[in-house]
Amino acid sequence: MTINWIALLQVAGVTLAGAVAIVSLVAGGALSLDTAHGREANGQPALALKLLGGVAFALVGCVVLFGLYLLIPYLHR
Repeated sequence: MTINWIALLQVAGVTLAGAVAIVSLVAGGALSLDTAHGREANGQPALALKLLGGVAFALVGCVVLFGLYLLIPYLHR
């Protein structure tokens, strides 16, 4: 048995990049919503920040649904 080390490193790299992307989206969305909450408390407009946070969380939801699609073989008909 042989191990294709290049393929293994590629899988590890894509996994790391995907995890960093998801964590960055969640952190950015949370930061955006928190900043919007702080601005609203000071009487400043914050609609754009709320939309940005919502879009970030929607993208995370899309990534999760795509991951489930890839994991569930029944959907691959």
